[in-house]
Amino acid sequence: MNILRKIFADHFPKTLKNNANFRDRVREIVIHNVEKFINCGENGYATFICEHCDKVYHINFRCKSRFCTTCGNRYNIERADVMAHKILDCPHRHSVFTIPDILRPFFRRDRKLLHCLFRRRFRVHLSPI
Repeated sequence: MNILRKIFADHFPKTLKNNANFRDRVREIVIHNVEKFINCGENGYATFICEHCDKVYHINFRCKSRFCTTCGNRYNIERADVMAHKILDCPHRHSVFTIPDILRPFFRRDRKLLHCLFRRRFRVHLSPI
């Protein structure tokens, strides 16, 4: 077990149990993905036997969560490879924007609002000044 998984395994369940308002502030999907990460590789395995040398291999089932240090890294590598084939060979700009603290509760409750925000930001960025 890597050190990050051990830290979460030791402290996350206690945090959920002892801090009632923590569960209210964190979306359920986040809690679900952290729990998947803690148990990654421990939910069974598949057994394969090499036809040539009869060596037995046990492959653990992974959580496939982007939060997981193992599965998330694999996802990022695969995603970068896919994006590298889609991006045009020309200069690009990367911009980052944040949501003001006062608006964050609205986006936390209704994740569909993020799509509207990104569409609006895209239109503003393309419009002439």
